[in-house]
Amino acid sequence: MPTSLIPGCRSRTASSSVVIPRSERGRYMIYSSLGVTLGPAIGPILGGVLTQFLNWRSTFWFLAIWAGMMATVFFVFVPETCRAMVGNGSIPPMRWNRSLVQHLNHEAYASDSVSEEDQKANRPARSKRPTPLDVLRVASQKETGAIILFTTVLFSGYLAVLSSLPSQLQHKYQFNALQVELCYIPYGAGSLTSRWTIGKLIDWNFRRHAKDQGIEIVQNRQVQLISMPVEKARLQITLPVIYCASIVMIGYAWTMNYEVNLAGPLIMLFFISHFLSGATSTLITLVVDCHVRRPATATSANNLFRCFFGACTVAAAVPLISLIGIGWTGTIIGFIWIILSPVLWGVYFWGHDYRKARETCQS
Repeated sequence: MPTSLIPGCRSRTASSSVVIPRSERGRYMIYSSLGVTLGPAIGPILGGVLTQFLNWRSTFWFLAIWAGMMATVFFVFVPETCRAMVGNGSIPPMRWNRSLVQHLNHEAYASDSVSEEDQKANRPARSKRPTPLDVLRVASQKETGAIILFTTVLFSGYLAVLSSLPSQLQHKYQFNALQVELCYIPYGAGSLTSRWTIGKLIDWNFRRHAKDQGIEIVQNRQVQLISMPVEKARLQITLPVIYCASIVMIGYAWTMNYEVNLAGPLIMLFFISHFLSGATSTLITLVVDCHVRRPATATSANNLFRCFFGACTVAAAVPLISLIGIGWTGTIIGFIWIILSPVLWGVYFWGHDYRKARETCQS
């Protein structure tokens, strides 16, 4: 894990795909994706408190200290879980992939039942490190490209709301920095609660499809997906959630536009975050499910496009709102999600066939 910390943008979801069975990923992948969804919502609250009572420089001191603490936890405690390096956990990782605790605990690597020669023989063949070309190659596949395209558009709309909220609250409600940042609390709460609603629905639908296919789900065992229409299992829940998010986005935009009681926009913010967090996490899970052999590369492809176009959206959101207003901006975002949803319907109907053909060729 220490060397895997460098490409950290891909390690979180990839590690989750190794540890968490596919039948339970709906709930737990939402937790692993909280950095994407909850971070931008909670960050402004902390930033507002620090700025209001200290100064803007304290924000950067806080970030430096927090990053140092998290890096220390990773290097000291987090073990390596990549199957290409440790197999099912019975093979000791290489020296540079060990945590400090593993280095200090020699018994973790000195196995009485497995000789050093057997460990070397059983160690999986090391695959080459993923390159930008590998990431682009994954994104160019039909079903993966479609999922990444929609995830990018969905996440861009998510960031458009976050980036424009301070200016809207300051302009329409004359809030100071602390009051503005406290309005992000419903956004953060919506991200958390999606685990108990959308996450559970995703897992329930996965088990239902597995039962229809005659696949037995054993706790802590991975389900083989070659005969499992995992695309339908995920998207049967995700597509209605996306349509709900589109409607709520339009509702939020016009309640903010007409400066109704503050409770209106805040309630809409809660449901926007609730639906978008669940939909985004489920689509990320589906990308990982479609690439069980290379989950880190698939996650990297997703993050590459999502973050690049998300940054472009943040730069364009406030000028666009100044030009046409928050009401029409939210309406455009909501209708873009609806208009592009046939991309996911294509994955729903034909994604399983594409994946089976690809895996057959790879075999």
